Amino acid sequence: MSYNERREARVLAYSCQYMRQKMSLTAPAEALLLAQAPLKPKNRVFAGKLLAAIAQNQEQIDGLIRKHSKNWRLDRMALTLTALLRTAIAEMIIDPQIDRAVVLDEAIEICKAYVGAESSSLANGILHAVTQELAIKPAN
Repeated sequence: MSYNERREARVLAYSCQYMRQKMSLTAPAEALLLAQAPLKPKNRVFAGKLLAAIAQNQEQIDGLIRKHSKNWRLDRMALTLTALLRTAIAEMIIDPQIDRAVVLDEAIEICKAYVGAESSSLANGILHAVTQELAIKPAN
């Protein structure tokens, strides 16, 4: 999977996660979005894995966000930001061997493009702390 293809899959997962949060996107609608996305099948599968990981690990993911978002309550963050954070952390959880710096860098670039440059420093701080915490814990 090339760099750009992987980013497109991450953006698709992020977008679907945002729609889950904003519009209570149903599983059938999500499946349809994934199936119709103009991506290669392996990239659609990757996006689907990220979304499944968010759903299966949301309590853990949200706990990590809460722990590392000093002076920010999760329910006060923009939905675009929480969708981004959940997607990036889910990727770190499902693939403990992945270069977390790459995930962090990709998340920050997606944040700048879709959430806003002003949110990128907050996202960077939270994700950096999460990467450090996950690096010292054994994988589940």
